[in-house]
Amino acid sequence: TPLEGTGFASGQASASTSPEMATAAAFPGDEGEWQSSCSECEAGVAWIGLILTTPQEVACVDIQQSSDQLHSSAKIQLERWDGTSWEVSRAFEGVSAGERVRLNAAWQQPRARMRTRVLSLSSPVHGWRVTELRFFASIECTFEVLGVAISSGSEKDFAPRRAFDGNM
Repeated sequence: TPLEGTGFASGQASASTSPEMATAAAFPGDEGEWQSSCSECEAGVAWIGLILTTPQEVACVDIQQSSDQLHSSAKIQLERWDGTSWEVSRAFEGVSAGERVRLNAAWQQPRARMRTRVLSLSSPVHGWRVTELRFFASIECTFEVLGVAISSGSEKDFAPRRAFDGNM
């Protein structure tokens, strides 16, 4: 169940909405996207949040960042207001650009065998592109393993989910 509240942010700018609506646009049911007001943001400057209607502990964040690596963050920190200052609730690393992910305790400290990846051991001159990828639990490749696509980073229009679109 989504928490109720009012969106607020470190600053807003958006080509798709007015400045007044830019923060709200990042929340479900709204069109558009939120973008920070800083263009080359230093770590810890840009943020977006929710003013809760009642005091609650946030246990999970459902987020989808821009598919453009230049407009996304691989490291995200969930903070809560303790009444006088912000304190760290959870920190997440390896957050993929362009993919909808749920950041929670399982993301932060996944159980054994809850993540898998294919690692390039070459140095592709123009970046590594994968046109299709599927994982299977059997050596016959008959029982497909499902999950959320993650990556080390991606260029605009090349989000990790595109490698799992069934276009083999």
